[in-house]
Amino acid sequence: MAFSATTYDKGNFGKVYKVTFGNTRAALKKVPCTVVTKEEIQKEKYIYRSLRHSNVVKLLADPWLDSDGVWNIPLELISGKTLEKLMFSSQSYMELTKPVIITIINGMCEGLAYMHSKSIVHQDLKPDNIMVERGTYRAVIIDLGLARFQKNGLCFGAEGGNWCYSAPEIFQGKPRDQFSDVWAMGKILAELLIVPRARLPPNITPVQVFAAMNMNPYGLPVHRMVDRFVLFRPTMAQILGQIVQAGRRWILLTSFLGNLGIAF
Repeated sequence: MAFSATTYDKGNFGKVYKVTFGNTRAALKKVPCTVVTKEEIQKEKYIYRSLRHSNVVKLLADPWLDSDGVWNIPLELISGKTLEKLMFSSQSYMELTKPVIITIINGMCEGLAYMHSKSIVHQDLKPDNIMVERGTYRAVIIDLGLARFQKNGLCFGAEGGNWCYSAPEIFQGKPRDQFSDVWAMGKILAELLIVPRARLPPNITPVQVFAAMNMNPYGLPVHRMVDRFVLFRPTMAQILGQIVQAGRRWILLTSFLGNLGIAF
């Protein structure tokens, strides 16, 4: 197994390398056993094995512990860039046109809706944890190291995740769940869609998001996703259809206004 000279990516607890794995290329996540237990590795493996979707990264084989005391987790290699780099790097080679943005949005929302249908909470959604494949623009949710199962409204496993994409209730000491995933995805969509593109503050309100979207058809579903009250926030299954329809309306509205000589 040949390792690349440079690190491919960094996860929550380890590093990821491009390697040759069998007859294919893989992203090999390497995590020292000093920072993760065997039980946690088994839990992560079980989560990966529970998911089979084109918009969620795949586990290629069971993890193993090498002689250096490092856990090796072979994952599907996505040839492309993180959404973070596409959104905020001036050196991005992908042009984020409307059709490309719609493809990315549909993909990552379908991936998250699928994860939730399997009672799995990601916990750490952010642009860095969305890969966009070169050429196809397939969006793939990655880094499931903090993911955990949710049953009857209760989550089982370690609490974790970043603060920048944390829902308001997290700052009040509430545990992360599928609804906090929805809020994080809503904020990601808002940052991808607002013009000019910018990183939004953690305490952004639904009204501010709606205003920043500037009549974009995605405004209403995204507004609902970042609702500060969990009781009013939809599930991904409930909002997915509206997101798909918003993309179609965006293309139609752009075409209609373009025929009138109005840029949108």
